[in-house]
Amino acid sequence: MFFIRKNLILTAFTILACYLFFAWFFRIYSLENIPGENSKDKIKIQNGVTLSRLNTDEAINYLESLNNLPKYTNYKKDYLLAKLYEKKDNLNKAILIYEKLQDMNYSLKERVLFHFANLNAKQGNDLTAVRLFNKLLKEFPYSRSVPQTKYHLAQALIRLRLTNQGINTFKSLKNEFKETQFGIAANYYLAEFEYNKKNFGEAVQFFRAYLKESPDGRFRDEIADLFNKLKNEHNITLLPEDYSLLGDVFFLKKDYINATRYYKTSNQAEKYYNLGYSLYRIKENKEAFKYLKDFVYRFPKSENIRWALYYCNLCIPNYERYSFWENITKDFPELAYYTLYRLSELETNTLKKEKILKDLISKYPNTDFTLDAVWEIMWQKLKEKKYEESCETGNKYFYSNKNSKSETRAKIGFFLGKIAEINKDKTKAVKYYKDTENIAFDNYYSFRAKHRLQELEGNSDPLWRQENTDYNNLNVGIPGIINKASLKKHYGAAVHELIDLKLYDEAIELIGKSKSPSLKITTWLQALNNEYENSINNSSKLIIQNKIKKDNSLWKLAYPIYFFEYIEDYCKNYFQNIDPFLVLGLIRQESRFEKNAVSVSNAKGLMQLIPPTAVSTARQVNINLISQDMLYDPKINIHLGIKYLQGLIQDSNNPLFAVASYNAGPKAVERWIRSFHGNDLDFFIEEIPYEQTRTYVKKVFAGYWTYLELYKNQE
Repeated sequence: MFFIRKNLILTAFTILACYLFFAWFFRIYSLENIPGENSKDKIKIQNGVTLSRLNTDEAINYLESLNNLPKYTNYKKDYLLAKLYEKKDNLNKAILIYEKLQDMNYSLKERVLFHFANLNAKQGNDLTAVRLFNKLLKEFPYSRSVPQTKYHLAQALIRLRLTNQGINTFKSLKNEFKETQFGIAANYYLAEFEYNKKNFGEAVQFFRAYLKESPDGRFRDEIADLFNKLKNEHNITLLPEDYSLLGDVFFLKKDYINATRYYKTSNQAEKYYNLGYSLYRIKENKEAFKYLKDFVYRFPKSENIRWALYYCNLCIPNYERYSFWENITKDFPELAYYTLYRLSELETNTLKKEKILKDLISKYPNTDFTLDAVWEIMWQKLKEKKYEESCETGNKYFYSNKNSKSETRAKIGFFLGKIAEINKDKTKAVKYYKDTENIAFDNYYSFRAKHRLQELEGNSDPLWRQENTDYNNLNVGIPGIINKASLKKHYGAAVHELIDLKLYDEAIELIGKSKSPSLKITTWLQALNNEYENSINNSSKLIIQNKIKKDNSLWKLAYPIYFFEYIEDYCKNYFQNIDPFLVLGLIRQESRFEKNAVSVSNAKGLMQLIPPTAVSTARQVNINLISQDMLYDPKINIHLGIKYLQGLIQDSNNPLFAVASYNAGPKAVERWIRSFHGNDLDFFIEEIPYEQTRTYVKKVFAGYWTYLELYKNQE
């Protein structure tokens, strides 16, 4: 009888466990299963989504007017409405919507619970907030919302004076999710707790942990102030490491005066490079040289060694530089591949310079600077019209470095082709150009090699002329990087739906800001979220690292089309001799499409206009530029930038000279044209005396031609 009863109890428990498991499974499955939507109704919601990115009030009015939608479509509409009311600080309306949605088992439920709790917390209803945060953690223990939820839960608990629970939650967050932004931020609150208890030693440890992980984080300024308070008011002795961390804070803020102060106080030799650079930026060259040189001698294998030497060179008078590089060459023979190259740049005697370069090539045939040395010899022979010697030098190393995708190798290959053309050897020229055009897709010299091939094959070399581009069918949207099924599989239904509603900030919060599981997805989300510079830089990095082919969508993230409605309008209707793709190439180089960009020379906005130039150009187009801040308006900046570029093209009758003038100024370019003895503009570019302008011209035109390749005549 006992055994029968025991078996019945076990059976009952098994049935109950199975029931609970399947109930949990089907609830989770239902949350991950996104219901289908009627296409017409979905279009209505997408119209509201688009409007929400442009005008919050109009989006609210539009969404409120939508009635009789299917249940799930109406759910998404309400979620977006709540987010918009939240944005407008109409928290009461947002809370009412979240309250209505909280028990609906759809994919955004975890986010509904989070916002419902968080808004209650903002209104002082911390008891309700804690209940809702705990409900979220119980129902979604493995979701991407957990770190963010624990972060806000801990704060609510502390406000309710449930301090131990709050601190334990922060400790749990720090330990479980230490690499997320929320895990890192937990250090700040733990430090604050210890600080208020006058446990200053423990507080410093948590502050230190925060700054190590996030020296550019949102609490950095508060921590800097508290560190000073600890020292000045509480007589706490800070470690050199602490001053170094404070130096890093200000270094990343580009506040080089304060960075210098803290790095000096820390006196940590491993920070001498940052200290020297900071001193260089505030024009304390003599002292900068001392610290940079000390860094070189202490850390000759550092990844910053070449930069340290480079800035050392800039900090001393011209007459001391040759002996400086000679001494470094003697003291650090392992760096001779670099120091010899720098010595050659200073050598004015052609024969001595060639000897130094040949010595570098002979002793160090496989370094980053070997091909640069080859090019310098080759270029000198070219200028002297010693074509055979130039070709002999370049040819050997062009083909012995076949795996190199460097700009210098492409330059050598291109000019080997030019020499063959000068010698009227078409067969050789074609071979060199064909071997060069495929070195790198967006390489300036690869494009020029392709252009010369066109000429040799019976078509014309476009040179630096603008093309008549057909952009009527141009797709200017951000390309898709991941299909919807993969997005849902890897990141969950909640992230999928947030992206569908264009709530990119919230999606990035869930995926993670500090360490994303996929840089490719991060790059795409950055583009969607208008973080253009980060997106361009990250996609370019991925392309180089992974040798991505040009048909991959990453290329269109690296060379994106933004603000095209303004570019097209002014190019098409006002300044008809400007190709929009040339403007895109120029903006990409100038500002990476960051509308609030400011340069060290105070150039502003997308097209980096210097205020005096902007003011004079504004008068020509009847714009009353009453404030320099108007230059951050994309429409105004693009209008003035294109007008200025058009004037330069009209004056010079050549886009090449115009682009050079845009960077260096028209007077400088006029001088270079007058002093140039020849008619081959490939040679003119190499003889531009300003290295910055020489590089700028190549970057802008490489960008222009890349845009043409990626987008021209696309369907």
